[in-house]
Amino acid sequence: MRTRRTKFATMVLCVVLPIAALADEAPPSTGPVIPDGTVIQAVDGSLVRSDSNDLWLFQFARDVDGVGGALPAGSSLEVLPSSILDSMVADANDRLLPRYRLSAVVTQYRGANYLFPTYYLPLSKLKGADESETTEEPLDNIETVSDGALEIPDEVLERMRTRRQARGPQRREADETPTETGHRARTHVLVDRVGFIEFNEGYPTFVPDGLGRNVSQTRYELLPCNMLEQAERRLAAFPQPIRFNVAGLVTEHQGRKYLLLQRAIRVYHYGNFGG
Repeated sequence: MRTRRTKFATMVLCVVLPIAALADEAPPSTGPVIPDGTVIQAVDGSLVRSDSNDLWLFQFARDVDGVGGALPAGSSLEVLPSSILDSMVADANDRLLPRYRLSAVVTQYRGANYLFPTYYLPLSKLKGADESETTEEPLDNIETVSDGALEIPDEVLERMRTRRQARGPQRREADETPTETGHRARTHVLVDRVGFIEFNEGYPTFVPDGLGRNVSQTRYELLPCNMLEQAERRLAAFPQPIRFNVAGLVTEHQGRKYLLLQRAIRVYHYGNFGG
């Protein structure tokens, strides 16, 4: 009898432990889940650092329209690693308040939503910025002539020509760093790349495979999204490694490359190649 109880307890642990592990991988959703791929445009809020694992959240200043009430004022979503997040974090250190107007794509993974930022605009002043960059010339430097016109002394004209211009949005060249006019994502598209999805230290990673040919050694950490969830279900259904033909957006964060999957199709080898 005691042996049966021991076996039963072992079976329960074998079932419960994997479920508990999956529950720890994604935060539970606290409200309605927004469909993967939903685009939100020009929403105001603040960039807030989470207490754990160097995570960053975007807290919405007002209700977001068009998402079925899933993003009320005061709610927040995790901002995915990206070049835009790198830029926002660096910019926030120079601002009086980390307030921004953000455009982003919402992703969905295991019942939770995330933000993949595409554009942001700072809404607060830089630290140490003056209220006004302009100064007024004293009136006694301007002489009145007999015909009623104003004659400006040469030294005042020279000072006006060399005066520093007021701060404000200005046109920038294509190779310049984005300024106050806003910051767009520095990403590129990865198309028709074949490889494997592996798990390194618990993180899903796309490893390109050249089918016997030389291929780049670059590895891409996969960002949470619905397409990644579908690919993981396919992996769980087959005991052997399978290849995927993928497409998605490549970005960088803190020197590491990330891939937001938009397509992941299983590649059949028909017995010509292993895997």
